[in-house]
Amino acid sequence: MSSFVYTTGLRNVGSYQVSGRPWLKNYDKVAPGYEFIEFPNVTKCLNIHNDSGSSQIVTVMFCKPTRSANMPNGTEYLSSSITQGGEFTVSLWVKFDSLAADQRVITLTNGTDIVRVQTRFLSTTPNWRLFVNGSVDDYLFDINTTDWINIVLVAKSGDTKLYANGTHILSLSDTFSDLNSIEFGGTTANFDGYYSSGYLFSKALTDAEVSELYTTTARVEPEVHSQAQYLESVWLFDDGEYYTLSPVDDATTVYDRVGNNNLTLNSGALTFANGWTIENAEARHSWDISGLQGVQGSVKTNRVLLKHDNAGYISVFASLTNIPASQMHELSGQGIDE
Repeated sequence: MSSFVYTTGLRNVGSYQVSGRPWLKNYDKVAPGYEFIEFPNVTKCLNIHNDSGSSQIVTVMFCKPTRSANMPNGTEYLSSSITQGGEFTVSLWVKFDSLAADQRVITLTNGTDIVRVQTRFLSTTPNWRLFVNGSVDDYLFDINTTDWINIVLVAKSGDTKLYANGTHILSLSDTFSDLNSIEFGGTTANFDGYYSSGYLFSKALTDAEVSELYTTTARVEPEVHSQAQYLESVWLFDDGEYYTLSPVDDATTVYDRVGNNNLTLNSGALTFANGWTIENAEARHSWDISGLQGVQGSVKTNRVLLKHDNAGYISVFASLTNIPASQMHELSGQGIDE
């Protein structure tokens, strides 16, 4: 008795969904700016064309387009009450507008300033300063107006630490009672610069757990952090310029995205700009496409940010595989209708 095996090529049962170009869009941009694209599935192949003349450069960045908030007048600070406790971890990205001395960046209080992170300039040399209950410790650091810095403050009575870009730089062993509020900036010696991606944990994180906030996906998605169960607040400092965000941070309020600790500005008005993820991606992890050229690559991503420096046209094609539909049968066999 003979047996027959029928095979069906993927091309006959929806190969357009797994090969070729199932996601494509053309953009007609009337002015310089940004376009944030989120794909329904993680891509395998990405093809982007700059369909305009030499006057336009398209920069392709693979990042979550976080924004940042600036307190430009030197007299503002943001504050919120927090759940009273004896240990916290605060992670924050900052960039300075000026290098004025003694700028207060983070303060934890229980009615008076107890734990504070600030700058300190000793003989014109920039330092980070950790303050706990009147005791101070300083660390020489390249503070400038160009680079974003990840600051992590681990506040625990008897063991308070400061980290800069994942490195433990300062410690103080002073004790204190429970803390109940947080400030960014201060009533004096205010921070002059930008805040981005602020997280608050109701736990003193370990060295390895702090490292997650600088080296892993947790730095942009704290909900995946190994200690996410202690995540009390997420402040994006984001006005929703590139993607839907509700409610959007505005001139006087930075909303807590996971809790109820909204930050309120004491005076003046916040202004918003691109945050550390965009600036870092553009400087270090991006493609530049000149006019009437394109780029194709095997890329696994579910989002891309395009920057265009002039008006023009951009075409984007994305697929789940880089195998053309016409060749899918070579893997799966020809269909019975071929």
